[in-house]
Amino acid sequence: MANFLGEFRDVLAMGKDLPTLPGVVLELHTALDDELVSQTEISGIINRDPPLATRLLRLANSAAFNCGTPVGDVSSAIQLLGVRQVRLLCVALSVVKARPTSSGYLPSMLRLESVTKSYAGRRVIDDLDLLVRAGETAVLIGPSGCGKSTALRLLLGLAVPDSGRVMFDGIPVTRETVSEVRRRVGYVIQDGGLFAHMTARENVTLKARTLKWTTARIAVRLEELCELTNFPSDGLDRYPVELSGGQRQRVALMRGLMLDPDVLLLDEPLGALDPMIRFSLQEDLRHIFKTLGKTVTLVTHDLSEAVFFGDRIVLMREGRVIQQGSLESMTREPADPFVTEFVNAQRGHLLS
Repeated sequence: MANFLGEFRDVLAMGKDLPTLPGVVLELHTALDDELVSQTEISGIINRDPPLATRLLRLANSAAFNCGTPVGDVSSAIQLLGVRQVRLLCVALSVVKARPTSSGYLPSMLRLESVTKSYAGRRVIDDLDLLVRAGETAVLIGPSGCGKSTALRLLLGLAVPDSGRVMFDGIPVTRETVSEVRRRVGYVIQDGGLFAHMTARENVTLKARTLKWTTARIAVRLEELCELTNFPSDGLDRYPVELSGGQRQRVALMRGLMLDPDVLLLDEPLGALDPMIRFSLQEDLRHIFKTLGKTVTLVTHDLSEAVFFGDRIVLMREGRVIQQGSLESMTREPADPFVTEFVNAQRGHLLS
């Protein structure tokens, strides 16, 4: 228990730099100053903050992939996580910290710090700084080859930076942490990227089956996702070739959401669809983003789509951020002549 308290106290201490701290975090600080504090007392404090308790249970169930029985209470979650998984418990504090405060502060969930990345001697990411706040939808946009998809791959750990640092919820994305990070991220690419030899059901549940979720747990989650994404349950046993483009993209989205991730990364998810299907999916996607309140980073080449989805638009060129904010700010106060050129080039789409 002493090691548990020590590690938990260290991570809690990182929250002291916040402009404001929720009462539950301060209470946990006080309790953990007492070496004799019991696990029951810690559970009691956490239980008084339902969002924190809920987040802890989700993390525990994610960590308990070798167990057939879901973790149902805070005390069992703490006991299961123990010292080896204590960091997962501490990350649960991000839910509390992520609530809007009187200062309007939200912590970062995703961050690229002075990151560079080259392929075959060509620099595609050039000293890039990018921050995405918890619960925010940030849309990366720019011309082909500007580095927006590479930035997404760096955030997920699919690409390794040549220099700089990638952070996920305060944790550096490294060889040691990337598996944990990927369990907390849903990743959706253009045209779905589904496995052709698997049915829709098998594609959606692949990660859950790998983590040895029970059949009952998988069935409940599948039902939730079909309702959320408006996917017909009778389509679950069809193969990708038997589905429409819109249905394949809904299956890909369900697969990304299966483990109830904290973050969604979407790379041109609607780019290959015809306009009518795309319009319908745009409406559904925005509803899903607002309903779930997750941190979302979406890549698109379409400015109208960026405006439709984004809390913040990030315009990139040649591996750098040229300007970020609202379309209005980019139009009224462009940071570079390129911003005006890019907006004017797409103005016809915005008016259509």
